[in-house]
Amino acid sequence: MSADHVRKGYVTEAVQILERVAYLNLKFNRLQICCDAKNKASAGVAKKCGYKLEGILREERFSDYFGEFSNGKIFSKLRSEYK
Repeated sequence: MSADHVRKGYVTEAVQILERVAYLNLKFNRLQICCDAKNKASAGVAKKCGYKLEGILREERFSDYFGEFSNGKIFSKLRSEYK
């Protein structure tokens, strides 16, 4: 996401559109959002969309941005939780 377009709800809207297609059309039972544990914006989108934090994966990825191994967060939402 370009810096000019952050905090305008575009990613939240995109997640909601993907959920509608995945749950209603494709009959998915579960969706996941994975992000770097330091990425507060992405974690905020997951929470705002009703995803639940399932866990932290320790040193799960190398972050070019931070130049070090970092933890990952996994959020999920079930079809039964979709409104």
